Amino acid sequence: MVCLLLVAGILVQGGLVGSATSLSLSFAPSLRLARSAPSPHISLRPHGLRPGAVGRSRVTLWSDRRGLYEPTEPNQQGLLPVDDTHSLFYHVYGNSTSQHVALSLHGGPGAGSFPRHARFFDPKRCRVVLFDQRGCGSSTPRGSIDNNDTPNLIADIERLRVHLNVSTWDIVLGGSWGSTLALAYSQEYPERVRAMVLRGVCLMRAKEICWLFGPEGGCRALLPRAYKEFVSDLLEHETVSCKTVLEAYSRRLFSSNTTTQGAAARRWLSWEYSVSSLHQAAVLNATGTLSASSVVEWDGSRWLVDGKDEEELKAEARRRSSVTLTANTSKTNGNQSRPAPSAPYVPAQAMLTCWYSLHGGFLEEEAILQPQRMERIRHIPCIAVQGAADYICPPWTALDLHEAWPEMKLRLVAGAGHSMYDPEITSELVKATDFLLDRHTSDSGEGQEEETS
Repeated sequence: MVCLLLVAGILVQGGLVGSATSLSLSFAPSLRLARSAPSPHISLRPHGLRPGAVGRSRVTLWSDRRGLYEPTEPNQQGLLPVDDTHSLFYHVYGNSTSQHVALSLHGGPGAGSFPRHARFFDPKRCRVVLFDQRGCGSSTPRGSIDNNDTPNLIADIERLRVHLNVSTWDIVLGGSWGSTLALAYSQEYPERVRAMVLRGVCLMRAKEICWLFGPEGGCRALLPRAYKEFVSDLLEHETVSCKTVLEAYSRRLFSSNTTTQGAAARRWLSWEYSVSSLHQAAVLNATGTLSASSVVEWDGSRWLVDGKDEEELKAEARRRSSVTLTANTSKTNGNQSRPAPSAPYVPAQAMLTCWYSLHGGFLEEEAILQPQRMERIRHIPCIAVQGAADYICPPWTALDLHEAWPEMKLRLVAGAGHSMYDPEITSELVKATDFLLDRHTSDSGEGQEEETS
């Protein structure tokens, strides 16, 4: 498992991936991964060779990296009451007259949506709907877990669709936890989804949750000192399993003592940043491109990245997080300003990630992969973009989904991690939304008159 996650770094060190290219593995829709095989058949297809020249499963070197579309102002936003407790903040971008509508589902759970999420779609060709899920972002009440579970979130998407008078979502884009929600919603309402794009595939299974938070998990093995800090405030009996760790954090994160709550939230977020920063420091240089010079090494007791230990990596991750939060600050437009966050501060992301993780995403184990549920979405075109060095949502989850859904197109990007803003992940996502919009435009006959004139 660890070897799979580190393969991207080996490729970078070996010189296959330079600073201006990414390595993407595309599984043909007809390929089914066999459980008995140690790995799928993979062959390299350098950029420029004709497609299919080397078989059904291929690795493609891209040189035409795409970036985000230019930022735009929201043309509609508001608060939608969904029950007696919760109201959802939503904002809509792009072409208000377009018949094509895309929905972006944020991760976390509890991370909230940002205007930058709309920039993965061409604003001239579609409307893009963003919203903050229950209890987070500018939705109210912040941090509330009352009636806060996956079935209610699925129902909220339907309420929002009806409120905005959208007949079908042309593209549903979900990343990390958002990919779980995108799949669960599509399985419940397959007639409302025309296509999906997934990033950092997550199914909220026990083994995925324990990989990240459990004392027996892979992330603890990768970052032992950072994990020790993560559980440093817990009692010994609270650290014996993933379940006890999550229960202990739940008690602290939902404590009425704001000091206790704040300390737990800082440790929780610091741990998540540490896991992300291991990859980011290893493969990204100062310009945000893939670096072939970073070295990850084990000194016998800890991981070092270019000679830096976890404390230095965490400091770098916090600085990057601060920059990202500044860049994602919503602009205002007259009376359409984003609601101000309530005071005192409520650490919604840590609270809701813990809440949903403790309850397995409020899904039965392996629920999304159940054959009868997969049959409901098998006809829906889907492109999944997965970082091969994603430590938050390991690649084996995407491979499991592909095995159950071989019609799905999987893009496994070597050298890339979890973030949607990793340059190579961004490029693949933008290409995917463009491709699906092209397909919808062709299916609807738009532009035919111009092409024949």
